[in-house]
Amino acid sequence: MQTPYYCELENHGVIAVTGQDRLSFLNGQFTQDMSQFEHGGSGFSAYCNPKGRVIALFYVLSDGVKVYLIVEKSLKDKVLQRLRMFVLRADVKLEDVSESMGVLGIVTTEPARSKYVIPVPASAQRGILVYEKQETVSSVLNAAGHSRWEQMSPDQWNLQDIVEGQPIVNQNTSEQFVAQALNLDALNAISFTKGCYVGQEIVARMHYLGKKRQQMMYAVLENDDLQSGDALRTPEGEKVAEVVSISKQRGKVEVQLSTQELERVKLHPQVREIAAYPYLEALQAQTEKG
Repeated sequence: MQTPYYCELENHGVIAVTGQDRLSFLNGQFTQDMSQFEHGGSGFSAYCNPKGRVIALFYVLSDGVKVYLIVEKSLKDKVLQRLRMFVLRADVKLEDVSESMGVLGIVTTEPARSKYVIPVPASAQRGILVYEKQETVSSVLNAAGHSRWEQMSPDQWNLQDIVEGQPIVNQNTSEQFVAQALNLDALNAISFTKGCYVGQEIVARMHYLGKKRQQMMYAVLENDDLQSGDALRTPEGEKVAEVVSISKQRGKVEVQLSTQELERVKLHPQVREIAAYPYLEALQAQTEKG
């Protein structure tokens, strides 16, 4: 068995949602079918604005009483403020529990022995582990089924997101991309059968029209001046893609690139390499079959 790795994801916060109406309330806000978590479970979802653009991405964990939302910390307050606007008379309480709940990223070849692990959709080996900070990290990791762990940095974790195709949304890119432009349909983060939610009309229209659309891909660029949210432009100044996230760790500029113009991007002088994520092939096969 390969050595397991862990990462302290201090750039993630945790929101706890309680109350009798917690799932119905969240179901009207998020792209995922939240009703499936009535008795527990975990998943991945997005929160969109009315134009279908993603405000934030969430890992979701339910114990049957509370729902925990694990979100990029730079977007936590924005999300809390917006969600609280819509609570009205619903029996729902939203609480920032980031001071008492921690978040670890783990990489294992065998399933971790913890009910608080959320699989990373784009990965076969990575997960998000939520724990109470009154416990030590070492005790949490030992309880997960391994006694010896190697630590990885947050930058290394983000690089794995880029390589495997797990989308990243931060304060630079919040409300920039529509859900499908981040491959959320391929990652089972969108329900097309549940009722209405914020941005649903736009997201569903893109799905059912079946038109050529933006998709997120892995790319290696020559230009190291770009940042997340920046446009990749031709020498003539025409935008052909947008940078979702970027890493400069391995002596090259590796990015998640969202584009509708794949053939033009392939010919771009700053693009050394571009490839579709493997899970997109499965989505394409399903689309052609259906």
